[in-house]
Amino acid sequence: MVATRSKVRRASTPLSSPPPSPPPSPAPPTPSYAFNSSSSSYYTDDQSDSCYGGDHGVNDESEPDTGSNSDDESEYDGNHEEHCDHHSTSLATHCNGRTYAGKRCSRKAHVFEDGMLPVCRSHQWYRGLGDYGKAGRCQARAECSYVCNRIVPYAPPFHFCDEHQKGTEALPCYITRLPTELRLMIFRYLFPSVIKPERVHRIDPESAYTAVLFVNRQFHEEAALLVYSELKFQVRIWPTFIELFGRRWDREDICHIFKELTKALCQPAARRIRHLDVKINFAFMQSNIRGFTGIDRSYEEYELYQLRDTIRKFVEVISPPPSDANPSGLKRLSITPAPSCRQLWQSDEATAAIFFVLQPFSTLRPIGRVVLHSPPRPTLYTYRERNFISVIADLHKDNHYCMGRKQWIALMTFGTEPAKSCQEISEAAALGAAYRKIEDFARLIYKQDAIDRTETDVKQAWTSSIFQGIERVLHIARVAYEDGDLECLKKIHEAILKRWIAAHQQQMQLFAAVAASVSDMFDGDVASRDEGYPEAFDFKDIHPAKQTHEAKDEWPEIPTKPPMPKLKGPGLTVEEKRQKVVVVKDGEKTEWAKTPAVVRQLRAYKQTNP
Repeated sequence: MVATRSKVRRASTPLSSPPPSPPPSPAPPTPSYAFNSSSSSYYTDDQSDSCYGGDHGVNDESEPDTGSNSDDESEYDGNHEEHCDHHSTSLATHCNGRTYAGKRCSRKAHVFEDGMLPVCRSHQWYRGLGDYGKAGRCQARAECSYVCNRIVPYAPPFHFCDEHQKGTEALPCYITRLPTELRLMIFRYLFPSVIKPERVHRIDPESAYTAVLFVNRQFHEEAALLVYSELKFQVRIWPTFIELFGRRWDREDICHIFKELTKALCQPAARRIRHLDVKINFAFMQSNIRGFTGIDRSYEEYELYQLRDTIRKFVEVISPPPSDANPSGLKRLSITPAPSCRQLWQSDEATAAIFFVLQPFSTLRPIGRVVLHSPPRPTLYTYRERNFISVIADLHKDNHYCMGRKQWIALMTFGTEPAKSCQEISEAAALGAAYRKIEDFARLIYKQDAIDRTETDVKQAWTSSIFQGIERVLHIARVAYEDGDLECLKKIHEAILKRWIAAHQQQMQLFAAVAASVSDMFDGDVASRDEGYPEAFDFKDIHPAKQTHEAKDEWPEIPTKPPMPKLKGPGLTVEEKRQKVVVVKDGEKTEWAKTPAVVRQLRAYKQTNP
């Protein structure tokens, strides 16, 4: 019996080889964040470096092995780490100190203390270095499904050994064991209630902690669904640029003009937004536009049509794709129009301007909840504007504005986009394609001029010569697009073509003159002159350009829709609709969008014809 007990004890000593397979354990031990000597022991010089157990160091007192009183004692009654090779590390047996040369000490460890890294007797002073000499335990799971528990330097909040330092899939993640509802409640504390449109370059106490979106695919799907379905996204729209997601699209800035709107504002993410807060800033007095000085078009209408076009582009970004069988659009839309008082508008003019620029949002209907806020009090820039601040600030008291707001909210909430016939769809597609071609051409002109200005410091070539006044062309194209005038857009194409042909012929004549001068230098020696590029001197087909008038920035060759005339005279009938004014004179019917300029004419007509 005694011999049997001794055999069992010898089999369980640290120097024995581990069993072929460890015993099953119902519950693996939980990880510890700091070192604890009770969870594992260390070795002295007389012990093996490949496993734990045995006698302790000089600071630990060993107790005699009392053995087992039963002949049926199992050989697996010891600690799992004593039999598994996945928990051994040299940090537990060797000194963790450093020599004067900065290299690791090669001696065996003799000093073991709770919560401290093992060291030799020469490096006992490491215990007085604070956190530098502290020890922790690796929290990852080893291949044996137990906690690794290797001793590591103290580095809160998480501890990993060298094997698991680069990442492991066996690290226990307790948040994934929670129900999805509880996990979403935790995620809600990571995000603010409102996502601001601008990029914040400072420490914000309400900033979003978006790192959870990069943890794994599961967290990304759950957190992204929470972000886009519950949080409010703020959008800022000006006549020339849009801000969303900390991104910016600008139709004029050379740093942003070349980017596609769908890429600049990340269309896939924008389509997932369900709660949107939009602020529209307009009615700013800016520099004069070429082609508008002394012409029938004012900058007031230029800015309004430009803003309406910018809003339409934004609506196209957030609209669901046409191929989506079950589109899920916005659940809540909040709009705050913020006109300034620099245009010196009356209440009816400001009301007309607001609902004129809001028209593109109608393609998003129906929306569950729609809010149209009253305009905020504008900023006073000049003394002459002091009497018009109250007009904008008290617009919510105006009966005409209140009635229009109720009608617009009802239309956005309960109305639906009317079905279009095949002919209407094809006409709308042709109209949009013709307008986009003009925009692409203008974008190319701006791009090349911006390159000339930024790289060679040369004055703009296209917008100051043959294509000067291209802003007026864009405005005429926007008006034609809103009126559905495809013929006007085609005439704009023809006008651009004629200007390009004239410019090309003039340029070729200049090249031909230079080529002739260079050719005279060689006295008829064609072989030496050409040097493999005979086409550089071939200008036989170049004819003298016809005498053309100087390119004017007004573009008089493009027929434009005249402004609304004064409403007076016999045989005149005026019909006012929600967004349009129809005038019938001498049997000819003409429609105008209800802009502030049209409202002024309509007001004068009502005063003379009460």
